[in-house]
Amino acid sequence: MVYNQITEEVVMFGGIQLDHRAQPLYFYNGVDWRVQSPAGDWPSWRSNFGMAYDAARDVVVVFGGFQGSGDYLGDTWEWDGTQWEEKLPMQTPEDRLSPAFVSAGPNGLIMYGGYTEDRNYVDDLWAWDGVDWSEVTCSEFPSPTRIGCPLAYDSARNRIVMFGGTDNGSHRLSDTWEWDGSTWQQIETDTIPDGKYGHVMVFDENRSRCVLFGGALNSSTNSAETWEYDGNDWTQIFPSH
Repeated sequence: MVYNQITEEVVMFGGIQLDHRAQPLYFYNGVDWRVQSPAGDWPSWRSNFGMAYDAARDVVVVFGGFQGSGDYLGDTWEWDGTQWEEKLPMQTPEDRLSPAFVSAGPNGLIMYGGYTEDRNYVDDLWAWDGVDWSEVTCSEFPSPTRIGCPLAYDSARNRIVMFGGTDNGSHRLSDTWEWDGSTWQQIETDTIPDGKYGHVMVFDENRSRCVLFGGALNSSTNSAETWEYDGNDWTQIFPSH
């Protein structure tokens, strides 16, 4: 799920419903949902894929995912508001599920990590420019390697922010990392949310802070907490609704 800044709509694709695999596109304008089933080619059904919105080109980009029965995907698709187009880059990341994917302003679309068909958590960073993927060289990566760690782009400080995730499916992480366009750095904060993975995180441009919600605390307990990160520390928020 991503937000289209131009149409001012939330765009949702894919996933698994109770009785079937979801494939149409859904759009939410703040009042109601609408569904669209475009003509022509479109991505096969999938879950656990990477999805980001490229505001510079006004396209939604989908990469990889999982199709069940051990089928890991590594294809790249773009939605331009009218139709899907499969992109055929010269180089591409390894097939994977659960990559973290974000639009990072002047750094373009950035994708981190994932889980590959050979049961590996991958520690890599890739950039998508609309034509090709390029691997981004880093001297250090967040440690340990992880998935379930969404990225948010702090446009006020030109930083990608990462929190938590899981490194083995049962261990929940509670560390904070930032990427400044060249280097990852672990950020030590006075206040630390509980370790979790599968949470959601976005950057609130009006208030210049990342907002984090939810996540799995363990195999049977999910969090309903809301946290904010201002670039220095985390603060738990207690909304009335």
